[in-house]
Amino acid sequence: MARPAAARIVVGLGNPGSEYDGTRHNIGFVAVDLLAGRLKVSFRRRGAECALADGRGRAASPFLLVKPLGYMNRSGEVLRQVLADLDGSLEETLVLLDDFNLELGRLRLRGAGSDGGHNGLRSLIERLGTERFARLRLGIGPPPARLPAEVYVLRRFWPHELEEVDEMAARAAEAAEEWIGGADVETLMNRYNRQ
Repeated sequence: MARPAAARIVVGLGNPGSEYDGTRHNIGFVAVDLLAGRLKVSFRRRGAECALADGRGRAASPFLLVKPLGYMNRSGEVLRQVLADLDGSLEETLVLLDDFNLELGRLRLRGAGSDGGHNGLRSLIERLGTERFARLRLGIGPPPARLPAEVYVLRRFWPHELEEVDEMAARAAEAAEEWIGGADVETLMNRYNRQ
């Protein structure tokens, strides 16, 4: 008998709490919430540390969506524990996160790489012990001159940016849905990194 397909995992990074809603650092949460809507699943809290939307019972393309609910710099421990508890595979994991090194609205998918100065990604790399996992960066634009990056990422998007942000988050959710459906990183890079 064939072994069932491993669940593909999509992780959205952000900070918990209503005070962070709409901030640049939380665009990973926005994209994974849109993905949950596309897949018709709802997030449920799993203890204090994370929220999960579970589609592992589906015969075709089983999946698990994860939102770590600790602060960004603790994301790695949360994901490490989820993977251990639920028999998840890092090779089948895609992380959605913000990136101020990318112009607003741009997507960049990679199969591995450094943290690029992102605290959540740094936490994942440190706690998982590897840089070799897929990540989809959502461009939030560079900080204005003289505004520290750690302040900028906690600012909300300007009203004139919101349409472009919504379109970017929707494209990221679409890419993640294709990932769940079995698309490989190279295929998705060719499709979404060029937009």
